[in-house]
Amino acid sequence: MITTDEAPRPDLAAETEAFMIKALDHISLTTTAPAMEALRDFYRDVLGMETGFRPAMGVAGYWLYANSKPIVHLNLEMPGQPLDTSPTTGPIHHVSFRGVGLKAMMRRLDARGIPFEIVSPQGGDISQMFLQDPSGIRVEILFVESPI
Repeated sequence: MITTDEAPRPDLAAETEAFMIKALDHISLTTTAPAMEALRDFYRDVLGMETGFRPAMGVAGYWLYANSKPIVHLNLEMPGQPLDTSPTTGPIHHVSFRGVGLKAMMRRLDARGIPFEIVSPQGGDISQMFLQDPSGIRVEILFVESPI
């Protein structure tokens, strides 16, 4: 549970008892056929997720799981709907995952030649690792452990 120093907003008091966002459920990425396997491999082989069950959706794709939850959905672009391949993720700056084993992940990325950046705020016990997936999306992995 996340805590904050902010006082509850009185105008939302009644609604928050009935509804609350608890966590990010998943991200959904649409891609081209040639890029599909590279994205699957990145999230599976680099970030350590597992491919798993995906219901029939009328379009090819993969669901990648972490802790038995499908948190990355990869979908092939729909016929007749061109994919926006601009080199930006639009208003989304990055997608963040919680991780453990910072040093092991650094070794994994180094072994694969994948560049990354580590940010460790002073006085904190967190490290933020930033890298890009094969489609150019900025990925953060947040490690709550002793910073390097």
